[in-house]
Amino acid sequence: MVPDEILYQCGDFDWVPLLGIWRAIGYAPLLVLRQYRSRQFVPVTQGLAGCEFSYKGNNYRGKIREMSNAWKQIHRMKRITVRATTTPEYHGWQSKRINDNISRPREECGQSIEENLRVVPSELEIIKQDFEKRSSNFGKKIEQLEEKKIRLGLDVDIHKLEAEKLRKGKNKAEEDLDSLKIDYKKLCLSMRTAGLGKTLEQWRQEIKEEKTKANQWEKKFQDAQARESAFEKSLLECQNEEARLKTRVAELERSLHLYRSRNSVIELKASLSKIEELKKRIGELEDTLQNSKLWVELLERRNEQCQEQLHRFQSQIRDRDYIMGKAVTQVREVANHLQNLVVQANVLSLKYESESSRGRELAWLIRRVKTLSIKAKPYM
Repeated sequence: MVPDEILYQCGDFDWVPLLGIWRAIGYAPLLVLRQYRSRQFVPVTQGLAGCEFSYKGNNYRGKIREMSNAWKQIHRMKRITVRATTTPEYHGWQSKRINDNISRPREECGQSIEENLRVVPSELEIIKQDFEKRSSNFGKKIEQLEEKKIRLGLDVDIHKLEAEKLRKGKNKAEEDLDSLKIDYKKLCLSMRTAGLGKTLEQWRQEIKEEKTKANQWEKKFQDAQARESAFEKSLLECQNEEARLKTRVAELERSLHLYRSRNSVIELKASLSKIEELKKRIGELEDTLQNSKLWVELLERRNEQCQEQLHRFQSQIRDRDYIMGKAVTQVREVANHLQNLVVQANVLSLKYESESSRGRELAWLIRRVKTLSIKAKPYM
């Protein structure tokens, strides 16, 4: 079972130091990333050999203490499951069997270990890239086969024309041969009947020449037949090659259709997952909208209650204003009455003397009335 996380570094070490009973060694998990189905790159190995030592000699206790402290700071990384893949640098490093220690890359020109592992593409991207690469290769092969098919078609047409020419030449040679045979028979017949005044040697020489010509025409006829059979064989081979190419093109088209359907299935699954997520999101939004509607209804009811209370308070205020208006009117009437009383008190004070007891009471009453009149002036 492949773990989900990889322990790749302890403390300042670029590997994992392991302490045994008699000795200590350094183990670099980054050298075997392909076993974890992750991307393999060239790791840092400088100092890895020096991490191996036995528990004897000088300063081995300090090394043990350093390794023990390094285990207090461990570094893990999440594994990304993809197809077994390697970097181009690792291919060169492995093919050359480089045994030198690989030093730590510089910050301005190298990637960190996490970045090397983080650039691993997903399985869908790898399948898509593989599909695009194979599709382009199939397209190129189909174009090449189409070009080859066109060239073979042209060759077939040329062979057909040449075969037609040979067929015409053959027919003409057969006609010439037939005419020669007829002429030869006529000549033999005339020789038998008349002799034509020629000697036997002359006739033999002429017959020999005619036989030579006939043999030449026969040879030409045989050559024409051989060439025709060769062209027919070549035509048959071209037809077979064309049929084979058609079969190959059909197979490539089926493979291309299969890859396209596979890619469409993957995209359909991704779309379905997105649709499910959108449905969940829509459900959440609908719940939120329903809650908002309920909250709005509650606020509307509260608003109606507040408006009712406002109307009630306004009616109470109007009633109180009416009562206060009446009270103010009465106060004004009382103030006017007090002013009248003050005038009357002044008149009475002139009539009665202040030495008598009634006069003193009247004076006190007048002062009281004046005080009340002063207090009542603001209400007039």
